[in-house]
Amino acid sequence: MSRGTHHANTTSYSNRIGTRHDSDKRLSLARGAGVPRILLGENHPIIICPARSLTKMRIRTEHKKALDEGRLLFLSIFRSHRHRSDVPMALSRNRFVAALADRILILYAAPAGKTETFCREILHWKKPLFTLANDLNQNLITLGAKPLNPRELENWSYG
Repeated sequence: MSRGTHHANTTSYSNRIGTRHDSDKRLSLARGAGVPRILLGENHPIIICPARSLTKMRIRTEHKKALDEGRLLFLSIFRSHRHRSDVPMALSRNRFVAALADRILILYAAPAGKTETFCREILHWKKPLFTLANDLNQNLITLGAKPLNPRELENWSYG
């Protein structure tokens, strides 16, 4: 296995975006700045999908151990000249990550916001969409997201 490559399964989290099961392993697809730090401590495979190209991207110190262990893969759909992300690039990245995932967990989406609009798109694809069972997520539950309580969430990604 070469450095930074991995074949396994997939999980998501608002800023984790989906879960996929190909064997008894799980793989987390991450988008967003803070979530990878959380996932790195879980000692399982991770794919980080930035909304930009990988060319000239610096590897953060906290990522190096997982990369050396073969648990971390950086994956981008953008050509080498796309160094700065913008809203259309982020949406393209989110669609790519959600398309890879078997199931998607969105922790929160503001009513009538961009994330809620994206959730409508995911549901139109017939992808399983989950959210936290909370009054703040009633908009997502009404759309068709399946609510999870915090206890279910603890075991959700191990499915």
